[in-house]
Amino acid sequence: MPSMKRPAASKAAAASVKKAKVEPELDPLKLLCDSVIAGLCRSSETPTPALNMLTAMAEAAFASCKGERHKYQESVVDMIGDVLSGAAAESQKSLERLKEKLEGMGEMRLQREAATQSAQAELDAKLASTRVSKFALAEDAQAFAAAKQAVSAAQAALRAASRELDREVKAKEHLLVTITDFVQPLAEGSVEACSTQSHTTSLMASLTKLGLDESMMSAIPEAIVKEPATRGTFDSSVVASLQDELDKRILASDQHMIAKEATKAEAEAKVQEAQEVFERSKEKQYRGAFAYNDRRRIQKTAEEHMRLASKDLEAVEPETRATQKELAAAENDFGDFCSGPKRDFEELRDRNALLSSTSHMPSEVAAEVDGQDEPAGKAPDAEGAVDTRTPEEEAAEETANVDAETKMQEAQA
Repeated sequence: MPSMKRPAASKAAAASVKKAKVEPELDPLKLLCDSVIAGLCRSSETPTPALNMLTAMAEAAFASCKGERHKYQESVVDMIGDVLSGAAAESQKSLERLKEKLEGMGEMRLQREAATQSAQAELDAKLASTRVSKFALAEDAQAFAAAKQAVSAAQAALRAASRELDREVKAKEHLLVTITDFVQPLAEGSVEACSTQSHTTSLMASLTKLGLDESMMSAIPEAIVKEPATRGTFDSSVVASLQDELDKRILASDQHMIAKEATKAEAEAKVQEAQEVFERSKEKQYRGAFAYNDRRRIQKTAEEHMRLASKDLEAVEPETRATQKELAAAENDFGDFCSGPKRDFEELRDRNALLSSTSHMPSEVAAEVDGQDEPAGKAPDAEGAVDTRTPEEEAAEETANVDAETKMQEAQA
């Protein structure tokens, strides 16, 4: 409903009615005028200066009956009627808007229920998508862990193959040093006599690490220290057997090295393959984590949409009750306006006789006044009403009419 611009006028009217309870001798014209002024205050479209002018001139305009008003009084009455009609139209428009709003609440409920169902379906789909992405990420994580373990195992196998090959290389180097530095010089007799014993000792230390036959090991020192020319058949046979055994060891070492090099190469290939699988699984896990986080973000958005849709749906009922309450208040207010200021204006506008002292008073005041003896006054006029005005009151009313004419002329100018 439009807000009242100047509640003071309405309060004045209410105060006047309240005073009537104490003072039975009230002016019914003033009571009706106060009611009309309160109605004027309901207009939100009329400028305040215009309302102030009409409020000031209302009582003077309604002081005369319908057929006795001069043109300025009629003009004021017409303007008051227009303002009240505008206020009534404003109230009716407000009522229509509230009724339309209330009628639309049912459709609003259906729309919000549909929106909630749609949001729930969207959320269910996003939850399912998130679960799929979560399971896929778990599988990717397992594959990544397995690939990482496979890389570690392949690297361990490569290190073991490298160690085996290194041992074989060192064993062959040991054989070559033994043959080159000790066996050949002693067998050929190219070692000086003073160094023969030390070479023999070093040779036996080297041969001990090779795990040769014990009978050969016991015969070697005595046979190899002799000059080639002084060696007998047995000594020559021992030296020759030693050289043959060492040559065989060299050949076997070469074969072992070839095999262990192949093993190492195979281990290197497995490391490379495992590393490639590891990199692919790491990249897949990264993409899976990104996809899962993206699904989670979308799910959060769907959850927020669902929350807002549910909140909107829950708000329909209190909104409906609030609108019903507002409409009932507006209808009561409009009814009060029609039965109050609007009716009182129509009576003042159309009256052809003076008002009785109990006209439109509150019921309890009217009863008190009716219970008193009627004061002596003038005889009824042609319409049956009693003119109770004194000469002073008639002069004051005439002065008020002149003032009203002056104000109207100023307002029209």
